Amino acid sequence: MLDQPNPEVTAAIVILLRLGCPLPLAAAELAGLEADELAAWLDAGRAGIAPFDVFVQLVATAQAEALQQMPTDYQPPEVSDIIYRLPRQEEMIRHRGLHKVKALVVASDGEKAIGHYDPVERYRAQARQQLATGDFGLTAHYRISSEGRLWRTQPESVIVCDDSQQPLVVCIDLGIGQQPTPAQLATLGAYLDWMTQHRSDIPAGRADVVTHGVLAAFVRAYSRV
Repeated sequence: MLDQPNPEVTAAIVILLRLGCPLPLAAAELAGLEADELAAWLDAGRAGIAPFDVFVQLVATAQAEALQQMPTDYQPPEVSDIIYRLPRQEEMIRHRGLHKVKALVVASDGEKAIGHYDPVERYRAQARQQLATGDFGLTAHYRISSEGRLWRTQPESVIVCDDSQQPLVVCIDLGIGQQPTPAQLATLGAYLDWMTQHRSDIPAGRADVVTHGVLAAFVRAYSRV
């Protein structure tokens, strides 16, 4: 298996699979798949399992193995903090202790990310829209833009939804019908590793990651590792 996911190989394989191509042996060798793993992949394909689902399972497993081998001087993913650059209604904001976080929600914003765009302007516009509908501002603690950059958009203590699990929410810049970029998936994996493996103040673990839509395959695979 991969010691560490290679984004370039990841992107190439994903493109081939989305085009309906069978996994080429050369790509399997580049990705570090052993013969028995390739055979298992092909068996899964014959059994009717979607190739992309199989692929994200392999990526999630590789990330877990890489995490187990991490040195003790682990560094969390780099975060760009833009909380105070975003419109918000302070008097509407409620807080809770992080010990109450029982779930990690992975969401998408439903707005297509096309070409090069300014993520901060995107988030500012979305915050203004949510203020206009009666919310306090952006209802996500973190965002991941299409180039894979991680942004902090609310303090982790903020309650962003009325849910008994009081989740932390990360939202991907992703429109309806779009697939996440390889960079977004890599950052999402790093973010989830940080939250589930390196945050003793947050009780939610791998099994407590929830999502919907096109991100479900990745999260299901991640949670099972």
